Amino acid sequence: MTYIIAGKKQNSTFMMADTIVTNVETKQKTIVNKMIKLESSKSTYYTFTGVQFIDNCVRTYDFWLSNTKRESDFISGVNSIKELQSVIKRMIDTFSGREQMTLEINRLFFINKNNVIYYDLAFDSNNELLKDAEKNILNDNEFIDSSVLTGIKEGIPEMDIQDFCKNYLAYLSKKNVDFKDRYSFVELFADGKETFNEPFKNFSDLIALYNNVDFSELDNPDFTWNI
Repeated sequence: MTYIIAGKKQNSTFMMADTIVTNVETKQKTIVNKMIKLESSKSTYYTFTGVQFIDNCVRTYDFWLSNTKRESDFISGVNSIKELQSVIKRMIDTFSGREQMTLEINRLFFINKNNVIYYDLAFDSNNELLKDAEKNILNDNEFIDSSVLTGIKEGIPEMDIQDFCKNYLAYLSKKNVDFKDRYSFVELFADGKETFNEPFKNFSDLIALYNNVDFSELDNPDFTWNI
């Protein structure tokens, strides 16, 4: 489960995602940055919750658009989400382990300085898309989260946006997860100002990322490098 919140408030949009990834086989938890700026856009950020295969399809499609000098329109249009659905089907058809893979329900988040968009992609037991993805657009003072069976929520309190996001992710996880204050966060303002915080606080976080060090080791003084 990836914990995510995204919303729109007054003159900015924002999104935060947790940074814990669990190995399906070993159950080991490691750190990762789950949010990217799409290469095929001027300034669109993306994250998701669901099956990793869907994320691989989005990133592959983004790479293909960028290398063919085309822009994605997940926010401004409908072509990209239609083409993505085609990409997913083609990748399923060529995926050797498709018999063991179940795609289930996935929620994709896209934001730029003007809009917050999400799509839900639901599949049946044969990995067939149940229906075409619908674009969901947030209005001012609305937010969404990674609970894929819920919709848009209203009411963002007057407080620091990053603190609001952290508190909400703790609520989503029922405070059963120690995020160790590692989050991917972006806030985009209508006037062009941009804040993007990757989750890495120490140099040792990068060592953990590239060497699959367990998330529990973060902030361990015996693990942290002082360089």
